[in-house]
Amino acid sequence: GILGTNFLTNNFANSLELLNNRGPDFQNFITINENQFGHTRLAIIDLDEEANQPMIFDDILLVFNGEIYNYKELIHVEHLECKTKSDSEVLIRLYQKYGFDFLNKLNGMFSFCIYDMKKELYFCARDRYGKKPFFYYFKDNKFIFSSSIKSILNLLDYKPNLNKVAVSKYMQYFVSFGEDTFYQDIYKLESATYMIYE
Repeated sequence: GILGTNFLTNNFANSLELLNNRGPDFQNFITINENQFGHTRLAIIDLDEEANQPMIFDDILLVFNGEIYNYKELIHVEHLECKTKSDSEVLIRLYQKYGFDFLNKLNGMFSFCIYDMKKELYFCARDRYGKKPFFYYFKDNKFIFSSSIKSILNLLDYKPNLNKVAVSKYMQYFVSFGEDTFYQDIYKLESATYMIYE
């Protein structure tokens, strides 16, 4: 599970704990320039501690949920110099090489946030099939993202109103549409999309 904010909060560790069911093997969070980033890990590909997240290389931070199926091929074909054996680092190296244009090279299920420390820029993306959730809140210059709405709600000082339109659509079609969630002010990143926040 992943979690991040562009502001400091004393409630961050508690909100990250709410994601423990998504990754019980390791949990960590760090603060960089009043931004907080957290990750709960289910270790599958690289069991070594060097693959723990948040992962930082060359002023690029990553929190990543999912699996990149073709990461070994990408390392070879793109001539990436990786220090770990994890698919996570491949995302950082591809971002360094191509900027935002590397998403079409990925075969996998994922949601992630790359934070470029030098540019003070968030680059968030979700896979084309929408297998891995990515929820976000942006209001009054507060930005929060997470794998779970529950963690976002825990970081807000109010409970957002019910999004009656989204609930109505769900009751009719048993599926949610677009970026809407059951809460006003909280959205989901749609499949095969990305967002940039500076």
